[in-house]
Amino acid sequence: LQMVRLACADSQRFVVDDREINKSSPSYSVETLAELRTEYPDASICFFMGMDSLKSFHTWYRYEDILNLSHLVVCKRGDESETFSDETTKLLQERQTDEVQALKSLPCGKIFIACTSALKVSATDIRQRLASGQSTASMLVPKVAEYIAQHRLYQSDGSGTLANED
Repeated sequence: LQMVRLACADSQRFVVDDREINKSSPSYSVETLAELRTEYPDASICFFMGMDSLKSFHTWYRYEDILNLSHLVVCKRGDESETFSDETTKLLQERQTDEVQALKSLPCGKIFIACTSALKVSATDIRQRLASGQSTASMLVPKVAEYIAQHRLYQSDGSGTLANED
């Protein structure tokens, strides 16, 4: 949570919401989005995910309802493949848009695939690089990199596994 706060500190576009981390029960995206929709009934809400998450989206708890509460903005990393299940292919045929304006003018219901970077970067990649002592300078906001170093996060414990993965 602190790393997310640091990453968003200088942005006017993002707000950190800690409701999921403060729940005493399991957290489901659809429930969080329902709460947000109640708080912001007319707002355009965008739920960001990676392409890997879209590929398994049809297995999520109440996934159909997520699109009734928000748009999906899918971050495609580099030349990541677009091979989908039949369920996801159907969703894309029904809901995909290439128009950013659709995300602004409608409160929910669209899927937008954004080519976000030529670099294929994931949290797993970053943790592995940190554990092996490789540079992550081009992958992290400097304040987040400083926090990780200060708290000695994601370092190898000598056995080849990461310490502090939580």
